[in-house]
Amino acid sequence: MKSYKYVARDSSGRQKKGLVKAASSTDVLGYLQEQGFTPISVDEITTSVSKKKRAISLKRIKSADLAALCWQLSTMIEGGIPITIALDTIAEDADNSSLQPVLETISEKVKKGESFSDGLAEFPKVFNHLSRALILAGETSGNMGEALSHLAKYFDSRDRLAKKIKGATAYPIFVMCFITLIIIFIMAFIVPRFKTIFDSLGGMA
Repeated sequence: MKSYKYVARDSSGRQKKGLVKAASSTDVLGYLQEQGFTPISVDEITTSVSKKKRAISLKRIKSADLAALCWQLSTMIEGGIPITIALDTIAEDADNSSLQPVLETISEKVKKGESFSDGLAEFPKVFNHLSRALILAGETSGNMGEALSHLAKYFDSRDRLAKKIKGATAYPIFVMCFITLIIIFIMAFIVPRFKTIFDSLGGMA
């Protein structure tokens, strides 16, 4: 079985993206038509492409994006929406394109019967041990929405801390750059002039 990424439109014209396993692209087209979708594109996903997308995702996903993701998931799950549909919907509308392949991969794993926490474990550099532990606790207790709310607050706190650290280091860096420019100016313009003056005084003597 091969993995295919498809783009299609439903009967109302809304675009839908997703991943599906099939023997060929023809089977994928048949599957989409059976679901009442109009196919736009069907592309096979190779292992190398998947790894490349994942590598890009790990570098560009910020705490603010993860906090927004958790808030959205929490709201949708508490509203009775299944986790896979929530993941697919958020992936489709994600502003951060690097987050999209991560959500699609997790959604596919959940559809295959794996737990949500197992899906997060595929991306340890995005979702750390604390994140996975909170989600696992939510799965065990049946309070996934509450667990996601706690995780969203954690990512919000991490984002605020990162901004404070960045703000605290910005001023010293500015001062050091300013001092460096002054020293360069003195060495390039002031010192040569004094040297010229001293040389001329020496010649007069």
